[in-house]
Amino acid sequence: MPAAPVRPSRHPIAPDTDERLLSAVIPAYDALPPYEQSLVRQLGCHPGTHFTRLQACALSGMPTEAVTVDAALINMLEARLIRRTADGHFAFYDDTVRTHAHQLADAAGRETEPAERRLYEHYLLSAAEAARLLGSGRNRLQRRYKSPGPIVGECFDGHEMAWNWMLGEQTALRNGLRRTALVYPDLHWQLVDELWVLWQRQPDHQWAMEAHHTGLQAARACGDQAGIVRILTSYSVIAHPIDPELGDDLLRQVREHGTRIGEDTLPRSGCSTSSTTPLSPSEGRRHASA
Repeated sequence: MPAAPVRPSRHPIAPDTDERLLSAVIPAYDALPPYEQSLVRQLGCHPGTHFTRLQACALSGMPTEAVTVDAALINMLEARLIRRTADGHFAFYDDTVRTHAHQLADAAGRETEPAERRLYEHYLLSAAEAARLLGSGRNRLQRRYKSPGPIVGECFDGHEMAWNWMLGEQTALRNGLRRTALVYPDLHWQLVDELWVLWQRQPDHQWAMEAHHTGLQAARACGDQAGIVRILTSYSVIAHPIDPELGDDLLRQVREHGTRIGEDTLPRSGCSTSSTTPLSPSEGRRHASA
């Protein structure tokens, strides 16, 4: 019987862990009830240095008004597994706890996969809403969400809040793009597309070039013609000042693929209808109470 494929680690490079410090973390984790231990493992999938309550809800799969999540976070605060950040978010208490949670997430294998996908769908929905508010000057593509139940994104009061979210989540978004490129190609190219507004306002050509290279591979792997055209178009705009020959080649591919789907310009919509309805936090609360 052939060996099962090995999934790439979420955290391939983990810092050395002080065994003395870890000896204090393990009993605190072991003392938690099973649901809260599961949430720690799910939080170990998070690609950033901090997380919000809504992200904890997304990982757990619980409604946004679930008191279970709040109770779990309070218990983890008291156990010094997590802490509050200056901006009111949460973070693992220190690098030792973070490393242990990452190891638990990797050891859990496929148990944490649904939670991880829900988190990246949360990021996709949040990035899409931020991009809508900030305005990218492009046609919007319909997004696909596969997780069962409502997907809840961050709620932004306006342009400034949306922009601050994009800036504050850059570490998570960078790490998340690396992860989704390996495991969730359908989410990967969509995230790359929604981050166009970030690269417009705060150019990072190396990151943008790398993301569009893997984003194009992901769209092609999914066979999504609209996604291919969109990523090719953005990629050509980024590439032209750096490598005009590459930019011209990408534009030729835009014309070729655009013709295949009956358009020579950016498509207005090319994705299939979402199997999951994305909700804002307020809509998610109404859905949960219905």
